[in-house]
Amino acid sequence: ILGYRDSVKAIHREDVLGFYEQWYYDSSLTVSITGRVEPEKILPVLENSLGVRRVEKNQYAKVEHVIPRKRWNKYQREVDQGQIILGVPAPGLEDPDCTAIQVLNAILGGNEISRLYQSIREEKGLAYAIDTSHDAWLGAGCFYVSAGLDHRKLDQVEKIILEEWERIKKNPVSEEELLIAKNSLEGTRIMELEGAGAFNSHMGSMAVRGLLEDPEEELKQIQRITTEDVQRVANRL
Repeated sequence: ILGYRDSVKAIHREDVLGFYEQWYYDSSLTVSITGRVEPEKILPVLENSLGVRRVEKNQYAKVEHVIPRKRWNKYQREVDQGQIILGVPAPGLEDPDCTAIQVLNAILGGNEISRLYQSIREEKGLAYAIDTSHDAWLGAGCFYVSAGLDHRKLDQVEKIILEEWERIKKNPVSEEELLIAKNSLEGTRIMELEGAGAFNSHMGSMAVRGLLEDPEEELKQIQRITTEDVQRVANRL
């Protein structure tokens, strides 16, 4: 994935140095450290190691809102397995509805006890993989359902997906289903941040986006989501 033997050999010191000079400066460089460290002791070490960086405006532009438009793309290959992805534009990371969308995702198809997984895979055996996901960036994102299946069952599965989407828009989820989804999401988040490396990566990536928040507060936000919130964001999407 890094290239071919010839292309890797063709990278010279000047290329690496040029990349470093172009992208590594004060406004884009973030250092994330996890562990028993004292800021007053570690900061001088970082300053001495990294040197004085030039200050420039961050070159990463915020993604503008995506204008929804219906499209249908089909790619035909000589294989029995088919793949389907149905997606819609969704809010970005900084949007206050992000947490509610995560809970909606957990209910609809984000795990093995979700509606689509149980209906399409477990009960009807129409797909070997089915899930939903909310991919979010600064300013924009997308929410999508994906499935891996026998291509001859594609139309049937698509129909069930759209019917389930309409149901979650029109009918509020039960308090029991909501609680299960929130607890599942909370447990997943705790497990994801259990290791020092994972915690460090999460805090660093959020700091880069200016969205640094205590993980404990994130868990509280999950538990504050109501059935009304889930139905509202379903209709928003």
